[in-house]
Amino acid sequence: MHNESEIEIYKQHRASQDKYIYFLLAAAGAGIGFALNQTKGAALSLYQYPLAFAVLSWGISFYAGCKNSSYINGILLTNAELLRALQGKHPLPKTPEEAAALPIVIREAIKKDEKIIIQYASIQFKALITGALLYIAWHIIDMWQHTI
Repeated sequence: MHNESEIEIYKQHRASQDKYIYFLLAAAGAGIGFALNQTKGAALSLYQYPLAFAVLSWGISFYAGCKNSSYINGILLTNAELLRALQGKHPLPKTPEEAAALPIVIREAIKKDEKIIIQYASIQFKALITGALLYIAWHIIDMWQHTI
């Protein structure tokens, strides 16, 4: 079994990861809101494409962050099921063979979900940065257009 220090470190790590995901979600949401507020009443034109793609990127980032959080919640529940299976308290296995196989099956599901979590985390971050770069490009184009 794990000692209290290991458990505390895990809890702090988990809380830190959650804060990071929510920070990125908030940044993407704020970017979308800010872009929409800045273009309120503006006429559509071709020079706004970078801004449209920035908003799209932020939307992708927000979606990926939501999916990431959802998968993390699912994996936490799956880990609880794994603990029940390892303790012999899981209600599903009907035979000793099934009871022996259940932790293996659950661990495989966890590994699969961990890969998906990593993919969504990467998409969330990259799409947020892409949106920021596209926003900066739009802003430079907007300033250039006003100087002509």
